[in-house]
Amino acid sequence: MSVKPGDSWQVTIHLRVDHAVSEAFIAALEDHTDAQMEFEVDEDVWAVRGYAAGPPNQPAIEMAAALIAKGFDVEEPAVTVEKLPPTDWVAHVYEGFKPLTLGRFYIHGSHMEDAPPVHHWALKIDAATAFGTGDHGSTSGCLLAFDAIRHRRRVHRVLDVGTGTGILAMAGLRAGASLAVAVDIDPQAVAVAHENGRINGLSRSLHTGVADGTRHGLICHHRPYDVVFANILARPLIHLCKAIAGEVAPGGDLILAGLLNRQAAKVGAAYRRQGLTLARRLDRGIWTTLVMHRPGERQSPHR
Repeated sequence: MSVKPGDSWQVTIHLRVDHAVSEAFIAALEDHTDAQMEFEVDEDVWAVRGYAAGPPNQPAIEMAAALIAKGFDVEEPAVTVEKLPPTDWVAHVYEGFKPLTLGRFYIHGSHMEDAPPVHHWALKIDAATAFGTGDHGSTSGCLLAFDAIRHRRRVHRVLDVGTGTGILAMAGLRAGASLAVAVDIDPQAVAVAHENGRINGLSRSLHTGVADGTRHGLICHHRPYDVVFANILARPLIHLCKAIAGEVAPGGDLILAGLLNRQAAKVGAAYRRQGLTLARRLDRGIWTTLVMHRPGERQSPHR
């Protein structure tokens, strides 16, 4: 088969599973496609899709998907491969990424030349290999929750666990924090966050690192934090509850996201056992953001 520049293929693994299970099927696509994603086929029902610049190996994908299905005890899914018409993907992504206003935050791509609204905190974020441009229910929930916190008080130090593009750490800096630490388990995400900090003129105050949870010298050096973001998934949020909660200063707040509505009660209970109280819950579609508060007197601004 001849392949022309601009050709691309779409691979769909037709599933009807929850989000956590759908994530596992991404592994069936990683060696055969250049980009992967989960998508909803119904409320809280997910499938996965990949895109490739060359013809993907359908039999190999089908074999991998069958093995994953067996491991999760779900029905073996069908796999379809479709050649797409030539597309200017950069223009296509930009077209779909409209500026977002979330509270006082204004999130826009580099293709937008209009001045941001007055009295807003502008952040330039382009769609990239890392998660977080503000349009997802979990990210937007975090930004709205943080905006509400900033209406009540100043914030001096921010920690962003599972930073993705770095959008939440940069939001903290744009809103007046003097320092933000952003970590992710994915080195590529950390590289994207670092570059976004440079693009937004925040490099001097944004400290990035590769870390599994909160195990990193950067985090230890700058603790405790007035606000901690943890926008990951329900299972790791519960697993890391002691470590993440321990980073919140007395009088500080923890913003938890990446959890489905039905998972919120279980995640919230894990953090209440760490001495935090539920201050607010925001539901954005099927996604929930929890704001947990650490009782105690707020400390003086950090050194």
